[in-house]
Amino acid sequence: MSDRGEATYHLMLGEMALKRGQLEEAATQYRLAAELDPDPQTAEKALELALMVGDQDEALLSARRFYELSPGQAEPAHQYASLLLEAGKTSAAVQVLRELVNINTASGEPHPELILLSIGLDMDDSAVALKTMKKVLGKRPDSAGALVVLSSLALVAGEDEEAEKYAREAIAAEPEWNAASMQLARVLVGSGRVDQGLEIARKQVAAGTDLSSRLDFAGLLSMVGRYSDAGLMLEQILLERPGLPPALRMMGYVEYQVGRLENARRYFSRLAASGRYLDEAYYYMALIALDEGDTQTAVEIFKLVPEGDFFLAAQFGVRDAYAEEGIPGAAMDHLQAIASAYPAHRVPMLMGQAELQGQLGNYPEAVELYSRAVEIEPEDAAVRYALAMAMEQNGQVDESIAQLREILKREPGDTTALNALGYTLADHGRELGDAYRYILKAYKQEPDNPAVVDSMGWVEFRRGNNAKAIKYLRRAYELQADPEIAAHLGEVLWVDGSEDEAREIWEQAAEAAPDHPVLKRVMERFLQ
Repeated sequence: MSDRGEATYHLMLGEMALKRGQLEEAATQYRLAAELDPDPQTAEKALELALMVGDQDEALLSARRFYELSPGQAEPAHQYASLLLEAGKTSAAVQVLRELVNINTASGEPHPELILLSIGLDMDDSAVALKTMKKVLGKRPDSAGALVVLSSLALVAGEDEEAEKYAREAIAAEPEWNAASMQLARVLVGSGRVDQGLEIARKQVAAGTDLSSRLDFAGLLSMVGRYSDAGLMLEQILLERPGLPPALRMMGYVEYQVGRLENARRYFSRLAASGRYLDEAYYYMALIALDEGDTQTAVEIFKLVPEGDFFLAAQFGVRDAYAEEGIPGAAMDHLQAIASAYPAHRVPMLMGQAELQGQLGNYPEAVELYSRAVEIEPEDAAVRYALAMAMEQNGQVDESIAQLREILKREPGDTTALNALGYTLADHGRELGDAYRYILKAYKQEPDNPAVVDSMGWVEFRRGNNAKAIKYLRRAYELQADPEIAAHLGEVLWVDGSEDEAREIWEQAAEAAPDHPVLKRVMERFLQ
C-alpha cells in the first residue's frame, strides 16, 4: 500500500473512532495518518484531537509533524515550542522559539520578540521560564522587545532587581517606545514602589495620546486599588472608543470591585457582545448573579463560559452553586459531564469532585477520587499532596505520610510537603525529631508563612517546649488570624495555665468561623 493509501486508511479509522466517541483512538489514527500525509491540515487535526483528550505524547508527535510541514508559519512553531516546554524538552524548544522570533521578524513585526512573552507566562515555573527565554534571546541583548520580555518574566519570577535592570535597558535601547517606560512602571509598582511607578506611568500618558499606555496606566491604578482614578481614565477612553474591548473589560472589573453590580453587568454584557474575552465576561456576569442571590441564573451563565483562563473556575462555580443549593449530586454530575466532554480537564474535574466530597465529610470517596487523579498525573505534586491530606482526614495516617514522602523524594525542597509531613508526624506524636527537622527546613525557606510558623509552634508543643511553642503560635496568629492557628495557640496557652486568654482567643475566632472543625473540637474538649 502506498503512503497516500495508508494515510487514507488511518484517516478512515480516525473518522470511525470519532463517530463512536473514541477520541483517544481518533487522535492516534489521525497522528498515524499525518506521519504519511504531506497535508499539514491532517497534522493540525491530529494535534487538535490530542490536545482535546489531554494526551501530551500524541500531541507532541502531531505538533512536530505540523511544524515540519509548515515551514515559516508562526502558529505551528508556537504550538510545537509550547508542547516541548511542557514536556521538559527545553533545548529543543529554544531552537524552535528562536525560529519563531525569526518568523515574526520576517513578517515585519516592529518588536518580534514580544511573541515569546505569552509563552513564558504560560510556563508553570517562572524561574525556568526566565532562564529559557534568556537562552532564546541571548543574541539580542540590545533589542528593546527582548529586554521587555525578560523584564516581565523576571518580575513574575520575583527577581525585582533584574526586572528593573532589563526595563531600564529597554528604555535606553528605544527611548521613544512607550511600552518600555510602562514596563518600568509595572516593575516599580509590582516591587512595592507604587508612587514611583504610578508617577512614571502618569508622565508617559501626559506626554502623548498613546492608547495602550493609557490602558496600562488604568490597569496599574486598578491593581493598587485606585478604582476611582482608574474608572475616570477608562470612562474617557470609552467616550473616545465606546466599544473598545480592553476598556470594557477593565471598566467591568473596576465597577465590580467597588460593588456597583448593575454597572459591572452592563460593561461585561457589552464585552460579551463584542466577542472578545468571552470567558471572562460570562464568568463575571455569573459572579454578579451569585452576589445578587440568583443562583439559577449564575449556573446558567457559568455554563456559557468557553474554554479559556476562566473555564475551570466557572465549572467550580457551578459546583459550589449546586452545593450551596443543597444538591451536591448535581454538582458531582456536572463535573463528571465536563470531564467526559473535555478529557484534557479530567484531573481538575476529579480534584473538584474530591474536594466537594471532603467538604461533605465523605473522606473515603474523596480519597478514591484523588487516587484516580494521581494515577493520571503521578508527577503532579499538588495532586499527590491533596491525596495525602484526604488520607489523613480519612484516618489513613501511614498512607498519608507515604504520599508526602513520595513528593519529597521527587522534590526534596518542596516547602508545602516538608511542612505537611512535619506537621502530620507531630500531630500524631510520631518521630518528633524528624518532624522538627522537616518543619525547620520549611521555616528556613519561608519564615513568614503563617502555616509554617504555626507548625513550628505545634511541633515545639509536642516536644514539651511550651514557651517556644507560644512564641511561634502568637506570631503565626499575628500573621494570619486563622481559626486553626487560634485553636493551637489556645490549647497551648490553656495547658500552660493561661486559661482565660485561651478562652478569649477561641471565642474571638469562633465568632468569625463558628463551624471550623479543628476549632470546634478543641473548644469542646476544653470548655465542656
